[in-house]
Order: sequence, then structure tokens, then C-alpha cells
Amino acid sequence: MLRNEKKIPIRQRKLKTLSSSYGSNKPKISNNQIESHKEILKDSDKYLNKLLKKLYFPKSLSNDYTKHLPNLTKSSSKLDIQLYCFLGLLIKNFINKWYYKLSDSPDFINELIQLISKITKDLEKRLQDVNFGEMILDDFFIILNNHLSLYKYIQKNQDSMFLPIEPGDFHHGFDILDTHPGLNPQDPDSESNYLRILSKNILRHLLPPEEQKSELVMEFMKSLISDLILRIILEKLTKPYQIMEIISIICDLILKKEEQNPPRDDKSSIMESLTNSLKTFINLISAPSNPQTKSSLDISNLGIWKFLSNLFEIPGKSPILYSLVSSASIITSTTMINSSINNLISNITPKIINEDTICMILQKFRNILFPQDDEMGPSRKEPNEEEFQLIKRGTKMKIIQVLQKKGVWNLLNVDDDEIDEFLKGLEDEHINKHLILRILDMIIVKLIPELQE
Repeated sequence: MLRNEKKIPIRQRKLKTLSSSYGSNKPKISNNQIESHKEILKDSDKYLNKLLKKLYFPKSLSNDYTKHLPNLTKSSSKLDIQLYCFLGLLIKNFINKWYYKLSDSPDFINELIQLISKITKDLEKRLQDVNFGEMILDDFFIILNNHLSLYKYIQKNQDSMFLPIEPGDFHHGFDILDTHPGLNPQDPDSESNYLRILSKNILRHLLPPEEQKSELVMEFMKSLISDLILRIILEKLTKPYQIMEIISIICDLILKKEEQNPPRDDKSSIMESLTNSLKTFINLISAPSNPQTKSSLDISNLGIWKFLSNLFEIPGKSPILYSLVSSASIITSTTMINSSINNLISNITPKIINEDTICMILQKFRNILFPQDDEMGPSRKEPNEEEFQLIKRGTKMKIIQVLQKKGVWNLLNVDDDEIDEFLKGLEDEHINKHLILRILDMIIVKLIPELQE
């Protein structure tokens, strides 16, 4: 438990070096050290090791810091480093500012890290039970499609008998049609209250039973999750320019993968490529699906198809294509074909959602929240209207590139206006908060399904 007056258990004594980082007397960094730090490529292994030293062991002469920190996961030292960099910045920016005004003892910080280690290991175990294929291809796009449908409905029916709101008042429209306990316009505290209740329910399932008996632990961890992590997610990720940049990052990852496998022109290589692709496809659909995947996807009713149909208005523009896909859905609903496609998705998903992907997400998240990896560095300046339009235009071009590379642009008869309309629906921070809260709720329920009971 987090009690300053208690002696630290033997397993935690190796963390004593943390006191030199979190105490009030921090060593000064020389100009030479700063210049040396700048020469290292940001987010490289060497950079992350230097960041760990700066956050946890600034006075240590050793270059091996990880052995002095408890494992945050059971299997990945690479993921541990990313988590420790993020955790260290949270502690440095939001906990030290008040804690070391009360005490010079490092006990509290040491035990906090031990406690977080237990939680992250539990989360790691829960991640193995998540059906990522279903979450990405169905659940995520259902939320995105509902958001898009609401935006279109409000745009069409504003200032009418169906939706008596002022023209252009999308805020009010979303608050009426997409009610959420964390976004009650009549209660300015609804968001903070919702996040605290959500944090309390999360901790009931993640905290060890002995820790839940301590009011100090529960209150502190509630504040850590709701007031820091969840609140920061909402504040940062609902900003229109951040969402545009996240979309651009996803597009870059897709395009980069394309560039790593460039097409070859000679006929023999094309035939060889086709043969290998066919073998891979047969292996993927015939191989047993991931045994940890507990549910089967309804291929004929995937959220991603509903979203694309809605976004690009396929039923109206391409009725033949829509009919063909609907007919194909009847075929794929048969047990054998549906099972094969589920095997395909289940076996491809681990290739996408893996250690490298999670590390990349943590790194990007850290870069968004802490652009300088230090509270003393200047925070990112909000882009002005001209800069935002440049970001938006760049995002649009990235989306078009992906659609063209994947053959979707011509197949679905996409035009620029549809991309513009989609991005326009992400330009309002309050409306984005509706979307991000829905996604956040979905992810938490996927990780902690007991919350649905």
C-alpha cells in the first residue's frame, strides 16, 4: 500500500535511486549535455535510454537503468521502456510538483511504480483476450459511422420540425441526439464526474484486492487515472488538428508498408508473387484462428462496410456494387466461408496489433502530450487558421493517396467533396469529444468486459 510511514519491502529497495530524480534538488544540465542530447535522433533507443536516466537516475554513472526498475510487462522490455518514459513524465509533471512539498522521502513514488506495475501486467493479460479484428473492423467503425450519420442528419434537418435547433448549432444537435453522461450541457461538472466514476469502476477490476481496502490508494489512483490520463486524452485528442495529424500518421504507416513491398515488373516475379500470395492466403484461411479469440465476426454486417457505404454514398452512386456486396454477404454468411474469413482476419490481426504497433502508439501519445519530453520545454503552439488549413489539406491528400493505392478511389467512385465533408465533421472540438468518449468507452469495455455486467 502507499504509505510513507512504512518501510519499503526488500523487493523495492533497489528503487532507492529514484529519489535523486524526484527530489527538489535536481542536478543542473550543462550546455554540453544539452548539445549532446540534441544530436541523438529523437525516440531512438539511445534517446530513450538517456530520457530514462534523466527521469529516474540523473546522478547515476551507470548506463544500465532498466534492471533497477520493476518490469511493467511480462514479456517486452521494449514496451517497458516506452511505458516508463511516459510514466516518468507523468510523475515529473503532475505528481512531484505537490508531493515533494510535503515530503522528501521517495517511498511514495517507489510504491506507486510497484502498484502501476501490477496494473500494467494485468492489462497485458487482458489485451491477449481482446478480439482486435472485431474491435477495429466492426466496433470502431460502428462508432465512426454513427458519428457520421448524426452529423449528416443534423446538417440536413437543422432548423426544421424534426430538429428545432438554430442553423449551424451542431453542439446542441449532438447534445440532444447523442446524449452521454459525461457531456450533460446542464451540468458543467458532468465530464469530470463521469471520468471519476469510470476510474473508480476501472480500479475495482484492476487493483489488487488488498490495495482496494485503502482509501488513500483508491483516491490517489482515481485522481491519477481521471484527472491526469483520461482528462489529458480528452483535452488533447479532441483538438481538430490532433485528429487530422493522427489520421495522417495512420495513412503514413499504410503508405510506408506499401513502399516496403514495391511491385516488380518482370513476369516471373509477378507469377512468383501471385503464387506466394495464394499460398499465404490459403494458409491464413485454413489455419485455426487465434484460440484466444472468443467471438466470431459477422462478416456480412461489418461496421467498416457500413461506414464506407455511408461516407461515399455507395447505395445511391453505385447501386450495382452495393447489390453485389449485399449478395456476397449472403454467400459469406454460410458457416464454411464465414469461418474461413474469420480465420483470415484472426491470423492477420496479430501481424498488425503487435509489440511494435503498441510501442508506436505509446510513443506518438507521449509525443502529443509531452512534445519536448520535459515540462520545461515549450508546449506546442496551437496552429492558426492558415496553419490548420494546411494540416487539413495534407491529411486530405494522405487519405486520397491511401484510397488510390488500395484501389478504393475508382472502385467506390470517390470524389474530393466526400473527403472534405468527412474532415469538416472533425473540425469542432466539442463534437469531437462525443466521438472520443464513445471510442474511449468501447476500448475500456473491451479491456474490462466485467464493466458491462
